[in-house]
Amino acid sequence: MIFTVMASLAQFESALISARVKAGMARARAQGQRISRAPLPPTVQQRIAALYQQGLSIHQIGQQLGIGYGTAWNYVQRVKTGHLGVSLEGTQ
Repeated sequence: MIFTVMASLAQFESALISARVKAGMARARAQGQRISRAPLPPTVQQRIAALYQQGLSIHQIGQQLGIGYGTAWNYVQRVKTGHLGVSLEGTQ
């Protein structure tokens, strides 16, 4: 019975923390602040597109530019779909 009470208190505290975090994020968003990480600079985005066009793997691009594999992969996918201001055509 004691464990049940302790578990319910922990669950209640977790819900309170979650509500506070969500409220803080909503307030920051309302004030126009960025919640997520800042995007890579345009020069790095162009470099990713150029390296990918040259045939480098995503792993190699990440190592060469000092960014994570996931970041490189996300930007390559954006370039492929045209959702990034950089295209694969005309980059060298």
